[in-house]
Amino acid sequence: VAGDAVVEDATKDRIVAITNLKKNFDVLQGTEVSFKTTAPVLVNGVAAEGVDSVYTVVINENTTIVVGELTSCAEANVAAKNTVLALDEFVVAYVNGSYTYIQDATGSALIYNKSSNYGLNAGDTVTGLVGKIDVYNNLVEIVPSMTVDKLNVKAGVAPEPALQEEVITLADVNKYIRIEGVTVNEADTFTTASQETITAVWKDTTLVIYNKFKVAQTFSADSIYDIVCAVSVFKEQLQ
Repeated sequence: VAGDAVVEDATKDRIVAITNLKKNFDVLQGTEVSFKTTAPVLVNGVAAEGVDSVYTVVINENTTIVVGELTSCAEANVAAKNTVLALDEFVVAYVNGSYTYIQDATGSALIYNKSSNYGLNAGDTVTGLVGKIDVYNNLVEIVPSMTVDKLNVKAGVAPEPALQEEVITLADVNKYIRIEGVTVNEADTFTTASQETITAVWKDTTLVIYNKFKVAQTFSADSIYDIVCAVSVFKEQLQ
């Protein structure tokens, strides 16, 4: 600086160590955040690739970085309410409104997107979903914390509902299944405007058939049906 020239508010780049990775922090747009780990890494729900286990993320928007083991459907179903988790790869089994039923090699789970369809389709193979566990009257739901465009989605053929051969239990909640030889106890007509409930008998156990998705169907008393359904629970009662 020559002569009497005055310089004010000069700045210099700084390298700042992050001491608490579980705490939110703010950076200027364009800042590079770098870290080393051998665990899986998701950036805004998309699997990231490191170089020699070093990951570098350029921050230009609100960004969520998840580091750690990915969660299976079975693990999600036993997670505590408000747990934030990153799901491992899964396949979409069935979609109806706010309800997206998914499955992997470990079991089945439910993505619930409140008042609207989440945007996935049956048959999609998905990686990168981050969400929070909610529990509604004992029904475990995964509420997504990112939009579908942030996921890695590969379209495929919708899976057939799994044939259920054993008596349905709480371990089957959120499964997309087919049950054969169901005897309905009473005559009734479900409509596309109703959410009625009737009972039936299958393998000497009573089933509660709840028309959650407003499917038009007429039942005759003491008649036998094959039913495609999603297993649910309300408080202590399977549906």
